[in-house]
Amino acid sequence: MTARKLLAEMGRPLDDGELVRRIRGGETGLFELVMRRYNQRLFRVARALLRDDSEAEDVLQEAYVRAYSRLGQLEQPDRLASWLTHIVVHEAKARLRRRGRVVELKEMNVRTLRSPAIDPEEQAMGKQLQAVLADAIDALPVGYRTVFVLRDLE
Repeated sequence: MTARKLLAEMGRPLDDGELVRRIRGGETGLFELVMRRYNQRLFRVARALLRDDSEAEDVLQEAYVRAYSRLGQLEQPDRLASWLTHIVVHEAKARLRRRGRVVELKEMNVRTLRSPAIDPEEQAMGKQLQAVLADAIDALPVGYRTVFVLRDLE
């Protein structure tokens, strides 16, 4: 039975703790719900660290396989989201180490608030600030850069 059918029968969403307990209890189809619930968030984390959509998808797939196979090791089922995020970060960092890649934060879109009323001079200054920030972030060690990226996502 698919996760959608199970949810339709229950009539209410499952919290993470109950979801984990039921998957452990044999309702493995509910893992699809875990993937649907957290896919967007986890993809953003992987993409922010790897700067590549294809690699982020690969990391996400590996993380889901690892999470499913180790679901029995999750000590606090209510902390499923942070546990999954930790797995994705670990997988992404391992991939960076294996490939010897450097995260190109210059490509990162720094969120800026733009209003139609901003004049060209302010826009130019904003772009210069983005460049300075990107260079500063690039200079950070991978561990600090990871923390910064994760903080920015949250």
